[in-house]
Amino acid sequence: MQQIVIASERAADLTKQMLAFSGKGSFVVEPMDLNTLVQENFMLLRASLSRSINIELRLGDEPCIIEADRGQMQQIVMNVLINASEAIGDNLGKIEIRTALIERTGSEPSILLRGVVPPGLYALFEVRDNGSGMGPETVKRIFDPFFTTKFTGRGLGLAAVLGIVRGHRGDIEVETQLGSGATFRVLLPASERSVPVSKEPEPRRVARRTGQTILVVDDEEIVRNIAVTALKDAGFSVLVATNGAEALAILTANPEVALVILDLTMPVMTGEKAIPLIKLWRPDVPIILSSGYSEAELSRRFSSAGISAFLLKPYTASTILAQVNQNLEVSTP
Repeated sequence: MQQIVIASERAADLTKQMLAFSGKGSFVVEPMDLNTLVQENFMLLRASLSRSINIELRLGDEPCIIEADRGQMQQIVMNVLINASEAIGDNLGKIEIRTALIERTGSEPSILLRGVVPPGLYALFEVRDNGSGMGPETVKRIFDPFFTTKFTGRGLGLAAVLGIVRGHRGDIEVETQLGSGATFRVLLPASERSVPVSKEPEPRRVARRTGQTILVVDDEEIVRNIAVTALKDAGFSVLVATNGAEALAILTANPEVALVILDLTMPVMTGEKAIPLIKLWRPDVPIILSSGYSEAELSRRFSSAGISAFLLKPYTASTILAQVNQNLEVSTP
């Protein structure tokens, strides 16, 4: 169950990363331990790598704290490790993954980043493989977008790694020879901040109130089930709809609906199109808009739409109950 949770959180982080690349999301920089991040992602990726490859983890004895976007760091770990695995192919091989803290005493030129990396303490993420290696001409191009030596490759993995390292003011080095494997070293500025201990807040329950009915509007069955279960366990009555048109029909027939949780992207009628119609029919009902977009993007788009709150996906039972309770308390005389 713990691995399922980690995998789900990782998928959510990568989805946010894609939204950020498309200009619809935002990066969140936070202190994190590189050792923990590497270990978690290695456990998830190991199942997809060839069993003929022996992988050795050599994590540093002390925490390697960096300040970075978790989704971007996961891309680095994933892309570099998969690149090493593909270099070995179906042959018997070995990959060594190492982390450590390294002190750079002076400014050093970065060949790949075409700049100078300042001195300081850096967290090292190193992946060494004994695969096919690369010649000088290939090495010059491996970080170019859309360059790939694989038949099914897209050539975006290592290009993304280079961009992420540049954005975090780090450095990257590659040592390789044709037929003698390759070593990728990623260095990221170390931080003195401590990693906050994440604590899942206890769901805040309210007493059952007569006539308190919540309408959940979402086309994803899994998402609807999570919301319905959480709300029913807290004592609410719940109605469900799969699109904006169904939501309007339910609101018309059920005047007791006290709050609407509305998904943004749905077939037939989107949440964006349903908002003004809901407000026209029921101007008093609070609307919580649910989406995978960042809150900043949602606020920009719907600042004047009369939205009571935003519920960012993926959400937990705790977060949905907190939003519902807060907005019902505000709207209740």
